[in-house]
Amino acid sequence: MKALYIGSFDPFTIGHYEVLKQAEELFDEVVICFARNLNKKRRFSAITCANAINHIDGKKRKIIHSDELTPYIMEEENCEYLIRGLRNTSDYLYEENLYQMYKQIKPEIKCVYLRGNHVSSTFVYELYKRDLDIVTKYIPYDINFLREEF
Repeated sequence: MKALYIGSFDPFTIGHYEVLKQAEELFDEVVICFARNLNKKRRFSAITCANAINHIDGKKRKIIHSDELTPYIMEEENCEYLIRGLRNTSDYLYEENLYQMYKQIKPEIKCVYLRGNHVSSTFVYELYKRDLDIVTKYIPYDINFLREEF
């Protein structure tokens, strides 16, 4: 079975990594997709974040970038399942609303919600911009991957 883990991952945090590890235990293959959110401007390039992901634990993962809607990406990548990470009830309500929309496009889509103990990427970015050492608690890779971009 194959799953798609999609998000902006800006930056990819320890919570994202926790969700990814759980997904990798459940599925034969997990495709990570950096999606473009038209409502957000990226703070870090997707390429920088993808490089960081591939250096977390030495595992090489399939990482793609796409501007397509999630159901079409799943079809292109031959993924049966969509992976979504949840922090709280608000996340669930938001994600469930998206999932219902996706099912209107592709009724066969299945979704798996996984819990990640994490804070938002926005908060992690705030710590990073303030050059606070505590930021390293919230990212699963060497902070220098992000610093190389600036």
